Amino acid sequence: MNEHELPKLLTIREVAEIVGTSTRTVQRWVDDGEFPMPLRAGRRLLRWHPDHIEEWMERGGSPSAIEEQAEA
Repeated sequence: MNEHELPKLLTIREVAEIVGTSTRTVQRWVDDGEFPMPLRAGRRLLRWHPDHIEEWMERGGSPSAIEEQAEA
């Protein structure tokens, strides 16, 4: 990516596919504060920055994995 190229923001379907779950589960994780907050463009348009999803996955990738790390 050159310095003038913006990253592609991800839809909830794309995010769900990347993390291997349903769109409803992604939304529930967001609502519960267990997943990166989306960027909002208007009332209904939600998008995620790919770097935020990658960082979340590097930290454990799921709410249960994060809880297991905290207990260890």
